[in-house]
Amino acid sequence: MKRFYSLQYKFLMYCLMISIIPVILIGLFCYFYSSKILIENMESSHKQKMHAAASNIDTIMSQVNDVSHLILQNRNLRNYFLEPENSPVPSSIMDFLTPFVGYDSNVSSIYIKGNGNKELLLGSSSAAISLTKEYSKEVSALDGYYLWYLNTEYMKYSNEPYPSVLSFSRLYNDINSPSSTLGVMTIDIPLNVLEKTYYNQLSYKGSSFLIVDKNNKILLSNNKNFIGKNFEKNSPGKISIGTKDYGENYLMTQDLLKQTDWTLINLTPVSELMSENQFITTVILYAVLACILICILLSVFISTKHLAPLRSLCQLIQDAGEQDFKIYTGKIANDEIGILVSKFNSMSEQLNTLIHQVYTSKLKQSEAELNALQAQINPHFLYNTLDTIYWMAHLEKAFDAAEVTKALSDMFRLNLNNGSTIISFCDELKYLKNYLIIQEKRHKNYVTVNLNINSSPELMSAGVIKLILQPFVENAFVHGIDYSSSDNLIEIAVKLENNTVYYYIKDNGVGISESLQKELNNPNTAFGFGIRSANKRIKLLFGDKYGIYLKSTPNHGTIVTVTQPYISEKERAYYDKNAGR
Repeated sequence: MKRFYSLQYKFLMYCLMISIIPVILIGLFCYFYSSKILIENMESSHKQKMHAAASNIDTIMSQVNDVSHLILQNRNLRNYFLEPENSPVPSSIMDFLTPFVGYDSNVSSIYIKGNGNKELLLGSSSAAISLTKEYSKEVSALDGYYLWYLNTEYMKYSNEPYPSVLSFSRLYNDINSPSSTLGVMTIDIPLNVLEKTYYNQLSYKGSSFLIVDKNNKILLSNNKNFIGKNFEKNSPGKISIGTKDYGENYLMTQDLLKQTDWTLINLTPVSELMSENQFITTVILYAVLACILICILLSVFISTKHLAPLRSLCQLIQDAGEQDFKIYTGKIANDEIGILVSKFNSMSEQLNTLIHQVYTSKLKQSEAELNALQAQINPHFLYNTLDTIYWMAHLEKAFDAAEVTKALSDMFRLNLNNGSTIISFCDELKYLKNYLIIQEKRHKNYVTVNLNINSSPELMSAGVIKLILQPFVENAFVHGIDYSSSDNLIEIAVKLENNTVYYYIKDNGVGISESLQKELNNPNTAFGFGIRSANKRIKLLFGDKYGIYLKSTPNHGTIVTVTQPYISEKERAYYDKNAGR
């Protein structure tokens, strides 16, 4: 079975798809575009900060170089290293060197090793240890130029797992004789000074900074596990430290340290950068949700407001299919739906008018035919003729014929002399009994008729439609009797209950098939004109809750139920007037 989807449902879905999908796409575009811009801005900011950090580190190193030049130019210090080895250190030298080492200085120690055993140490002992023979040879080969290196030798003596100082070494040449070497000068600066300089510029959670030499060896890092490992930048955008691959999840910025051939590198996780975009992401998310909610509310409002008349019109059309022609009473919009509603209302009014006209025309036609028939019959002539036949039958001792004639005469007298449409149940019962006399004489020995009627004054005076019962009793005789059997029974019962009168005409005859029952109970069928006509008369006069219902079981008989409201003797005139319209 094909699933039904209402027009309102389809309209709502279309509106939601048309509105929500673009909103979601725009939201995603804004999110990714803002993320791209953020990363680009962060990268630009990182480069600027990296340049500033590298400049600050270069400044510190440059200051150390300047200190070395001041030491080289100090004549008292020169003279001290030209004196014998046991010569005491003049106080002027200590006064000169002390300001270079201390809390307010970036220098942790100064060490000068003479050509002999003569040496001078100010500060920690790290400088004295750092100048190994290997570095001494390298410094000597520089011919007065300086060398920066990581002090790893001190780790052997300090039991520290990682180096703590960066060393500056150069030859200590005689100022008066530059070609003459007095020794080697070493100046140490704490690594935490460089770390502090870096963190003053860049301090993202999870970020790493590296100082890498020309051979890509990591000399310094806030992640101590990186020190001593090789740093490689692979393509596209991937980095590796040692044997570990860090993929593309890091933003890398770098800058060259001018005082050395080293490179300062910063690695910041992209996830941390995107945390900066959390506010924008939240704003975009709430904006998208708000737009979606507004779209849903607008779609529901528009579909409800504009399609409600169409939904009501659909129900009216369904009711019209059941011959219930109602009109739309709501506000009619000035649009295409309004045009449909207006045209439907006009059509319903026209159909109601036509149906009423057709029914009234048929009713008047029937009344005219009956009146014409009655006009053709002279009641007195008819009564006299039937009376003559009655007495002739008596004289010939044809008592059954006389009884039938008498019954027929009474029937005509009731029908012709009483011009009312609504008569008392007592008169209707008289008419029915006279009819039963005729039929019992005709179907003698084939059918038994039982009357189960309460003869209370209230019921006897009740108003009924004239000749409402006789057609159904006649149908029982014509269609309900099985002439091959002598056990045919027709029962007629009347009951007054809850201000409603119930008439039951029951037979035990051949019955009616189920298909024919549907035809007879259908007000639109062409069969059973008498039943359909009587049913319409009752409904038009008393309302749709009253009428005729037929129930039959093949080979077991038929029950016809007729219902009408209780009409008192005072109300009969009102209903008789309306029945005659």
